[in-house]
Amino acid sequence: MFKTEFHLHTARNLNLFADLLLDLHQTYPPALTIMDAIVGTEGDGPSNGDPRKIGLVLASKSCTALDYAAVTIAGFDPMSVPTVKLAHKRGVGPTRLEDIELFGEQIEPLIMGDFKKTLTTSLARAPPFLVNSLKRFIAVKPVVNASKCVRCGNVSKTARRKQ
Repeated sequence: MFKTEFHLHTARNLNLFADLLLDLHQTYPPALTIMDAIVGTEGDGPSNGDPRKIGLVLASKSCTALDYAAVTIAGFDPMSVPTVKLAHKRGVGPTRLEDIELFGEQIEPLIMGDFKKTLTTSLARAPPFLVNSLKRFIAVKPVVNASKCVRCGNVSKTARRKQ
């Protein structure tokens, strides 16, 4: 449900969603990220996209480097992707392909120049009243476990930011 709620709260602002993803990445950095790109989805994915054979498995200790490499392979300008652009701006992502240490295949021969981009940004095109209605039904609401609560008065970092 958290993933759905994150999408709903940031649906109309791709930069806010990119901010959220990078905050999560920097707070909980993975030891290894693996991207299955054996078959990808192009066009209006994921539910309405078209499968496309790519034939790759990518892995990295850095999600930002992995994203940069993947969008480059798809034939996109990496700085047109909000997460890649923001990672670069924050100083936690590569500036150019040469900043990434590669093992295995070189990226240049793998670049696809005809990969179809999405025409929509899903909820970003939905009417605001619909998005706001969905937020009410899917929003995560904390519940106090009375048997464990010691009434310490501590407020989580997330709750403090909302105040």
